[in-house]
Formats: sequence, structure tokens, C-alpha cells
Amino acid sequence: MPVVSRWRKVREDAGLSFLDAAQRLELTKGALSMLENNKIHASRSVLERACAVYDCQPGDLYEMIEEEELAEEKVGI
Repeated sequence: MPVVSRWRKVREDAGLSFLDAAQRLELTKGALSMLENNKIHASRSVLERACAVYDCQPGDLYEMIEEEELAEEKVGI
């Protein structure tokens, strides 16, 4: 089962804009974009900052899903 990013949802649920989140997380816009689009995974220090900024747990930022669900997400079903 693949692990997928839920960073965007957690950020939006926290009420933060993309730019505000990048600044608070001390990340470039590019790095945050890659995290939100499941292109890279966060280091431990970034996870710790994200949990503090978003008031969440590391498990809130990632989710394991079935292959079929991943295929549906990619085609927008």
C-alpha cells in the first residue's frame, strides 16, 4: 500500500495559506509544493516543525491507501 501526502489538507484545515505555511515551516515554496504533491517526504525536523505549526501528529500528514484508491485519485474519480 502506498503512502500518500495529506499535507495540503492539514494546512487548509489549519487555516493557513500556502505562503504563510511555507514561512512558518521555514521551507521554500518549492519544497512545500513537493511535500503537498507527494513528490518528496519530510525529514524528521520538518515533521516536527509541521506538527508544531499545524497542531497535528505525523500520522495526520501521511496516509496509507489501497492501490485502487491511488489510481482513482490520479484520474480524479
